[in-house]
Amino acid sequence: MPDHVLRALARSEKKMRKLQTSAQERIHWKETDTHMLGLTPRLWMEVFDKKHRYASLVCLYWRRWQLSDSNDNFWDWLDYGMGSLIDLPEAPRRLLDEWQVMYLSREEQPLFRVVIEPSTGQFLWEADGTPVTLPKPPPMSGDMTLRERAVACRLAERLGKMDRRDALLAAAKREVETAMATREDPTPERLAAITGPLIKEGLFCQLRDPFFAERHDAASTPLGHCHHWTMPSMPETLLPVIGWEHVIRAIEHDQGKNMRNPMQTRDDRLKGNAIFVLDSFGPLY
Repeated sequence: MPDHVLRALARSEKKMRKLQTSAQERIHWKETDTHMLGLTPRLWMEVFDKKHRYASLVCLYWRRWQLSDSNDNFWDWLDYGMGSLIDLPEAPRRLLDEWQVMYLSREEQPLFRVVIEPSTGQFLWEADGTPVTLPKPPPMSGDMTLRERAVACRLAERLGKMDRRDALLAAAKREVETAMATREDPTPERLAAITGPLIKEGLFCQLRDPFFAERHDAASTPLGHCHHWTMPSMPETLLPVIGWEHVIRAIEHDQGKNMRNPMQTRDDRLKGNAIFVLDSFGPLY
């Protein structure tokens, strides 16, 4: 049998073993010293992830890892291996980086502890007795309670990164739209001036990576994606022949507009539902 056929069969068998392992995985639960069978990735990924990234986004990268030829474990592949260069349209790397679950310290827990008023069944914050509402994001307003102000301070650093990137993307889009309207030429100097601040933020991968779209799917050739190994890290410079329309597409990608449920603005990403946690001793958070 020809060598390229043998390599293709070996690749297929390797992928099948990955899929079989994930379908039959057993997770050791330390608290009960038992093994749990068949947990879906969304149930354990965020907990096992040291960065506690949003599981629905991480899971999409996990599916891509299953189809890869990597010998790395998933987390090493995602953060340090070839997976670190993948930026999926339906799960932008920018949002994967920003959407992280925040775990509360023992000192912070009282800020989120809830009591139920017996006479009305209403949920109240234990700290100040006010009705439970979603946290108010910065900037802080003058009518905030001490608890709301403390929560806003806790969120400020995390949301600040999102706000900074949103502002840079919006400013870049305005500049590009003005340039297109006035028929300004996309010179290398002008493109570098507009994209530079966002490249420093780790964005605009598709304007720098010659394999950007190719990375989204597993290779169908016997040699796989071995030619990607010639680029072990993301370049800091733009690809040649970049036009205004390429920059617009990159902006919309990093804004999350290609997701299944597009996220267009900061407010869109802050909308949604809250979750509650009931700990083993009874308090509700």
